[in-house]
Amino acid sequence: MSLALAKVTPQVEALAQVLADRAIRLSGRVEEARRRLDRFSERLAELQERVEDAIARDLGYRGARPCGEPLAVPQPLPPLPQRATLIAADGSQIPPDRHAPALYYLINVGAILIRHGSGEAPETFIEPTLVYDPEEVMVSDEQPVTAGRVNARRDLQEITLLAELVWTHRHEAPVVALTDGGLLFWSALEGLSQREQEQYHRAYLEALTKVQDAGAALAGYVDRPLSTGVVSLLHLAGLERNRMSRAALSTHGPLAGVLDRDLFGSLLGPGERSALFVTMSPRNRDFKNYAASHEIHFFYLNVAPRREGAGQAMTPVLARVEVPAWVATDKALLAQVHALIYHQCALLAATPYPYILARADELAVIGGEEKRHLEMLIQMALRERKQAARPSAKAASKAVVRGQT
Repeated sequence: MSLALAKVTPQVEALAQVLADRAIRLSGRVEEARRRLDRFSERLAELQERVEDAIARDLGYRGARPCGEPLAVPQPLPPLPQRATLIAADGSQIPPDRHAPALYYLINVGAILIRHGSGEAPETFIEPTLVYDPEEVMVSDEQPVTAGRVNARRDLQEITLLAELVWTHRHEAPVVALTDGGLLFWSALEGLSQREQEQYHRAYLEALTKVQDAGAALAGYVDRPLSTGVVSLLHLAGLERNRMSRAALSTHGPLAGVLDRDLFGSLLGPGERSALFVTMSPRNRDFKNYAASHEIHFFYLNVAPRREGAGQAMTPVLARVEVPAWVATDKALLAQVHALIYHQCALLAATPYPYILARADELAVIGGEEKRHLEMLIQMALRERKQAARPSAKAASKAVVRGQT
């Protein structure tokens, strides 16, 4: 073992103390955020006007905008549909390694289809893509493509496969499609040219359109969210008009450090969701400009299991769920997303997380043994064609030292 645990232990204890101190320090700020949530719960028009004013004055506001639901009123769990077709996709990748026998990267996308209420076995799909063309693997004569470029392509292939499956099964309504993570395509796009970013962005939005045209619902599930959009809204609400400025909105003032999940943790019971909000970001503005139906909304959902007569309150487990406007404005679609996601989390009650997303991840993940087999296949193919099939000296020496040869 190369990690000196005895030397790390004091640092681990310091980490735990910092988190404990933070919790104590934040308790008063969370209470203030809850008071503001209650105070402005019904004042939606005023809040919307404030947000629009901040945007019009270019004050750098990136928080949330309320929709038509009271902020401090939990929305109850809707009835679970008897039948529904759920489809989820996830992806993983092997990044390019200049020390490998050949320069490539691999994207593996797994998808699963579950016919809820049918008793049928799930259908699974796996789509690997090996990228090896020098023009796609290299950004210059010396550097392979960035992780951001690979991640962007993976995200695009995930949503593309998801849209294709939704379209194929569109007659099995209701259809609900799920992704792991948000819907705003936040993959690191740095390193891509403006033209490439526009191409990725348009292809992603076209996939969303395909899901909408199929009459399906779409949702992105964010586990343990770190978002502060609603806290930003409450900070904006507490500012006097003459103090609204870019500097004032660059922090959360007396609410600094509070996360949205801190705010809703004590408000939402198991299965309940928060009010709907819209993300006020330039990216979301691009989505809306492409099609108003694609503007991304979100809500928080307490996915903790319901336990009747347990004698004690369950610790809340808050997830952020993102949906496009065509779902947010359709009560039936929104109710299906709400009920089915909670039901999927209940299937893994010990660790509440949508079962279908856990299975999609299982299909997509590339294990160490699979990676070694792939590299062996590549080396065999290279040798058959009398091409160099050896890793770099650096990679080979590491394998020897680590006993991997």
